[in-house]
Amino acid sequence: MNVKSIRILLLEVGGSHDEVLLSWYRDLKSMDAEVYVACPAHVWKRLAITDAADWLMAHAAGGFFKRLKTIFRIRRFVNKSSITHIVLNTASGTTLRDISVMLPRRCVVIGTLHDASKLAESFNQSVTTRNVSAYTVLAPYLLDLVPAAFPKPVAVVTATAAEPRYRETSRMVHERSTGRLVDRYGSGGANGPLCVVIAGGINWLRRDYDSLFTADGFMRLGTNLRFVLAGGADPEDVPRLQQMLALAPPGMIEVHDEYIPHDTYARMISEADVVLPLTHPACRDYNQYVRSRITGAMSSAWTYAKPLMLERGFQKHTSLATSIFYDASALPDMLRTYSHDRSLLAPYAVTPVFATDDVRRATIVDVLTKRSSIDQFAKSERS
Repeated sequence: MNVKSIRILLLEVGGSHDEVLLSWYRDLKSMDAEVYVACPAHVWKRLAITDAADWLMAHAAGGFFKRLKTIFRIRRFVNKSSITHIVLNTASGTTLRDISVMLPRRCVVIGTLHDASKLAESFNQSVTTRNVSAYTVLAPYLLDLVPAAFPKPVAVVTATAAEPRYRETSRMVHERSTGRLVDRYGSGGANGPLCVVIAGGINWLRRDYDSLFTADGFMRLGTNLRFVLAGGADPEDVPRLQQMLALAPPGMIEVHDEYIPHDTYARMISEADVVLPLTHPACRDYNQYVRSRITGAMSSAWTYAKPLMLERGFQKHTSLATSIFYDASALPDMLRTYSHDRSLLAPYAVTPVFATDDVRRATIVDVLTKRSSIDQFAKSERS
């Protein structure tokens, strides 16, 4: 089957993971597929897509009867639009379970899993599994959680389809003093403070800000660093954020109080020198991320070939070998070292093979056309 001949629906009924949907959309449009989108109105607004074949408002909010109405609206939309393929952008939860049961059997249904542990631990997921053709996960190390006798193919499709104009400028930068274009990581290249993007919402349950932003931490970091907190703060974290900012040297930390549009976020990542998830053992959610989930910061770094700094617990995953690993207690000193010599980062400013456009799009074609090579590809990607 030629991908150009398919009519594919990207379906998201929750309120998050729109960056994954956007990556799927960019890839499918690059292959000339006819792409439809069903998602909540606020997600559609954030996506800012202007060339979809059609859009359906769909969300999981409300009680049983509202959810049932949404399910039948989706089914009618699929039939009316002669949809041949469906990507469940978040293939978990009770609403997605019920939607998967009601989708036409003629459709090829692909589910994107954001927490691979659900394959072995969730009854709802087992129902969804019976109604999908294949699953995708966002990083190779998540394949470790796929049960040995799992009945459906599972492949790696990273969320790394870039905004082209930002990828083109992510390595080269205009020198402030002369305006000349230089290699960001070249010896004697870019000047000014080292820009570190801490990607994702400001949330102490996921990110260990206290490992950096204390009186002692600021002293150890020095003065040649600039941090961008690329996400808004959860209400319960605002007081701690204000206390943290009060300790920081003026201009060292850039904070965004509102939602960051995808285009702006892509520019922030492209202009970064380092991407830092800041997920440490001190965080409540650390074990989930080191075992069964990925942070959006990983996808962002891979997309724009940025050095990705990960706490040493992630080092057990061989597919993450292009990352910089560190002990949390040593992080301020490492960043200070890099701030004085960006060339040390050059070996890590790469996109891993599994996240490149060629590999990702080849896998998408395999998944959509249900080729037998999916199984072999998935096995080869296990970390």
